[in-house]
Amino acid sequence: MDQYIGRLLDDRYEILEIIGTGGMAVVYKARDHRLNRLVAVKILKDEFARDEEFRRRFRAEGEAACAAIRTETDAEIDRQLDEARQAQQAKAEHTLHFETERARTRANRELSAARMQARAKLAAQRQQIAADAFAAARTQLAAFAAGRDYAAWLVKSAAALAETMGESGTLYARTADLPLLQGKLPAGVALAADDTITLGGLRAANPATGLAADDTLEARLDAQHDWFLQNAGLEITI
Repeated sequence: MDQYIGRLLDDRYEILEIIGTGGMAVVYKARDHRLNRLVAVKILKDEFARDEEFRRRFRAEGEAACAAIRTETDAEIDRQLDEARQAQQAKAEHTLHFETERARTRANRELSAARMQARAKLAAQRQQIAADAFAAARTQLAAFAAGRDYAAWLVKSAAALAETMGESGTLYARTADLPLLQGKLPAGVALAADDTITLGGLRAANPATGLAADDTLEARLDAQHDWFLQNAGLEITI
């Protein structure tokens, strides 16, 4: 049996078996107890081990082999570390991109919600402003209908409507306004009460021709509503 098999060299390498024999050395399979791995151990034959020059050359060969192994190992470690760094960087960039997109989506959603809230608030304010403005206008029209200039305006409106309707036409006014128009309409034009007219003014119709017109103060006020919203700076543009 070989003298080295079963021995522990340098308190580290347990020689297990011969795996090769050369002219100057024997190669053994051994276990490295520090790193817990199998290794190859090359041992000079006795006749060469006693030759100092040969031993020096053998050590130099071993050191060169170890240096080559260290260089290869270091290169492999650097490669694996570089791959790990690249993988981590790619993961970090992906995470950053994902978080950025999620933050952008959240910001857009919050901005959209804020715009909707602002629109709703402005719409309510616009409606209130318009309501206040038209309530004031309605009050002024009611005052006009109760004033001294209303009768002349009513007669002028009646004349224009009568001309438009022609014969067989009928003008409609509030019951309270009928005395203001008695005897002041062209021949053939009838006059009737319509108390659905609240503020004043006239409606007209001619069944024979299918013509109809609304010159009430309410109609004139309603006609100004859209114009008022557009020209009073109350449009919502958010």
